[in-house]
Amino acid sequence: YGTTASGLAPANHRIFSQDSSGGDGTMQDSSENGDNFGFSLAAGDFNDDGFDDLAIGVPGEDLSGIAAPGAVQVLYGFPTNGLRLTNNQAWNESNVDTAGVLELNDNFGFSLAAGDVTGEGTDDLVVGAPYEDLDGFEDAGAVTLLWGQFGVGLSTVGSERYDQSDLGDGESPGTFENFGYSLAIGDFIEMNGVGAKDLAIGI
Repeated sequence: YGTTASGLAPANHRIFSQDSSGGDGTMQDSSENGDNFGFSLAAGDFNDDGFDDLAIGVPGEDLSGIAAPGAVQVLYGFPTNGLRLTNNQAWNESNVDTAGVLELNDNFGFSLAAGDVTGEGTDDLVVGAPYEDLDGFEDAGAVTLLWGQFGVGLSTVGSERYDQSDLGDGESPGTFENFGYSLAIGDFIEMNGVGAKDLAIGI
């Protein structure tokens, strides 16, 4: 953790894995071969309590007997102890309420970006699944938006799923396009009138 006097310091450091447990709770999963816990990371204040939270990509996560549909796990930050297991979350394509389903090698969580894209004051999380098959196109790719809510954190309320057909530029999903392979959030249009950040999606 960062200190006022000397920046990053080893004091109070902590290592997290899918097998983490302690007095503050237990991680909502367990380690398996090829999970790739930590493949991607994004920090943001998802519950607007003034302390940053951490989203952790687990794109190789196996679920329901399916290989690597992928997952994202979220740790919340607290005033005196930093990141804690308390109220940690686990998200995948079957529980984000966007009509997504678990499929082989989608790699949900391959890329992550955090920022206030809805303009409501809390940071939101965008999750890339660049190997998602769509409309018969292999590895066309998709991204999912999870809304942050004051006092709650990330929630399925308002969650949305996008592919290339949703951009309004005449493009449509195609084979091996890997929509969502990389993500970046920033204020690219200063005069957009709502204070919301913008999203760049690598294809």
